Amino acid sequence: MQADPNQVTTELIRSLALANGLNIPEDRLEIVLEQYKAFLESVALLNAFPLDREAEPATTFSLTQEDAPGQPPERR
Repeated sequence: MQADPNQVTTELIRSLALANGLNIPEDRLEIVLEQYKAFLESVALLNAFPLDREAEPATTFSLTQEDAPGQPPERR
């Protein structure tokens, strides 16, 4: 279940912060509220992205000393 960004209030932000040991000053609550709403919207977009169940959760790139500077590493 995803949180609806339109349902998030400054009171909820304050409660979430306090539950995590943070105290957000009153003059920052509106800013944090907008940032949190943007975060929830981003999460919703990512969750809606069509991926197969077999899709890898992450792609890892690594450079070794053998790789020439400025050259992409060989696929392994």
